[in-house]
Amino acid sequence: ETDGIQLTAGNYYLTSDVTVNSSVNIVGTVNLCLNGRSITLKSGSTGSVIIVPTGAKLGISDCSGEGKGPGGNGTEVEGGGVHNSGTFNLYGGNITGNSVEAKVINTPPYGTIGGNGGGVYNVGTFNMYGGAILGNTASSYCYGGGVYVFADADHTGIFNMYGGTISGNTAKYGAGVGVKATQIDTQNYYRATFNFFGGMIGGATEADGNKTAGSGSGGGVYNYESNFTMSGGTVSGNVSSSGSAIFTDGAAKMTGGLITNNRATAGGAVLVSTNTFQISGNPKITGNYCGENAESSVPANYVLSGLPLHITGALSEAAQIGVYVA
Repeated sequence: ETDGIQLTAGNYYLTSDVTVNSSVNIVGTVNLCLNGRSITLKSGSTGSVIIVPTGAKLGISDCSGEGKGPGGNGTEVEGGGVHNSGTFNLYGGNITGNSVEAKVINTPPYGTIGGNGGGVYNVGTFNMYGGAILGNTASSYCYGGGVYVFADADHTGIFNMYGGTISGNTAKYGAGVGVKATQIDTQNYYRATFNFFGGMIGGATEADGNKTAGSGSGGGVYNYESNFTMSGGTVSGNVSSSGSAIFTDGAAKMTGGLITNNRATAGGAVLVSTNTFQISGNPKITGNYCGENAESSVPANYVLSGLPLHITGALSEAAQIGVYVA
């Protein structure tokens, strides 16, 4: 057990489990091998386990394949496991068991403080090549049980997912990944970006998938006025009220990948609320359901809510898209 520390530029290799009393702050470029060990925040302490500030760079790997990465919790915290404003590369290990809770403001201007990004809060650049982000919880009011990607006047969050798994996470909006912009005026936003190249958001069954809290939306991904592109990977086994795989009211594009076996209790697998959803290439949206439980579900692949579906390029012969216009 140790007090919160600074990890200065260098390569680190854990030889035992580490419990910290406060956040670990990254300075410079740090490469951390979990080596089958874990880093956790002491029970009763509040904060992100690891903080990567602007200009810093953190790479996490796991030489043994059994490491459990940052585990923490707290009220008014953004990012229980990792709070990234710099560059964060995840190659291996698990970010698991984190929980963040919002403080609700009941007087003007109202709103909440904290509570987003159960596993990772990202306003910098987050590249996920492997590992898993699983079993994390964001506040029941908030975004991104696994990963929260955010943009404002000072930050432009970018999340590139090439591999790994995001599963078993919970939030109201975007149980797996929440992507959120900040509004400037009636027409303009500071927009975040999520590029999904490969990996898994969810799991083979609902037991492994991400689930929204209450009447939340976007079991796999929730995109609010930001940029979401899916060219590969799989979204499967997620559950929400609507948009069980993807809920978007930002710019969204799908050129590949598979969306399957997701269940919405009151809507389809992909729900386009506003803006556009562009499709080309080799996308597959098939085998998704709507119903209160798996036994009573009916097919429900795509809900457009009266908006046009934009086919922006040639579709391959293998492409599959189920369409229903609400």
